[in-house]
Amino acid sequence: MSAHAPDLPRTLTFRDLFLFKLVAIVNVSLLTPSASLGRPALWLWLAAFALFFVPEVVAVLTLAKRYPEEGGIYTWADRRFGPAHGFISGWYYWTGNLFYFPMQLVYLAGVLAYAAHGPESALVDDKAFVAAVAVGWLALVTVLNFVGLGVGKWLPNVGAVCTAFTAALIAGAGVVAWQSGAAAPPRPDLPSAGEIFSGLSVMCFAFMGVELVSSMGSEIRRPDRDLPRAAMAAGVATLAIYLSVTWSLQQLLPASDIGAIEGILQGVDLGVKRLGLERLAAPLASVMAVSLAGGLSAWYAGSTRIPFVAGFNHALPPVLGRVHPRWGSPYVALVT
Repeated sequence: MSAHAPDLPRTLTFRDLFLFKLVAIVNVSLLTPSASLGRPALWLWLAAFALFFVPEVVAVLTLAKRYPEEGGIYTWADRRFGPAHGFISGWYYWTGNLFYFPMQLVYLAGVLAYAAHGPESALVDDKAFVAAVAVGWLALVTVLNFVGLGVGKWLPNVGAVCTAFTAALIAGAGVVAWQSGAAAPPRPDLPSAGEIFSGLSVMCFAFMGVELVSSMGSEIRRPDRDLPRAAMAAGVATLAIYLSVTWSLQQLLPASDIGAIEGILQGVDLGVKRLGLERLAAPLASVMAVSLAGGLSAWYAGSTRIPFVAGFNHALPPVLGRVHPRWGSPYVALVT
């Protein structure tokens, strides 16, 4: 790490870390293909948690304790293997998010269109609407983070609360279906070995993100105490959400329908219509949109620290390592 690393305000508390990790990890859009596996999907979630998330947490917490500075995976690779490996690790982590954002922004526009006008909304195909949502979100999240993480952290925090609320609404609809005797019939056959391994790989991917907050290591108030607690709490909460939502989708929809669904919102829409609970659809879409926006904000803020650290390490143009004199934010990296 460069000796000239700038000081950043330590604004992240345990609550912020927990909510940040939760909204960064949880991705309910991955649950419809998993739910189509039938009851074995619930056991596979437990396997993915044990085989992927737990080792990931051990590795992340070990490295974060040894190298608590800003930069996360970039700093870890740089300190252990040298500048070239650090740069390659950080570069791929950062640029991977650049390709991830457009896909999620289009999905966000689709969720907002559904919330406004239902599943038949023409807005989802309106390029001007999609562009306005994408550019508007980018402008909002940039401004909030520009004035400091003390302000910017609130969008991921609110998004995490909406993530939990989304899961609660879906789980509630599943419980209604189960208690009323209107639950969909279970999948009659067992998934094939190919389906199991494919599903398990998606489930492991769904636990990714626990490392993200470590990219802001210099902005955590008490990293030694709060990082381990937040990581395990977020992991347990994520597992509970994935199990409950997967089970609920299986109560709401026949297995043959789940596999053909393109997104979680379409699946829930079909399910609530079967139960006569259409009034839940629009509120669910609204909170899901805020959840999605919060998750994007978390990945935006975290991944921005990679070019910031690379800037003051002179691996990228040094201007990227500048900190705003008033708000203490990596403003050049954010705008870039």
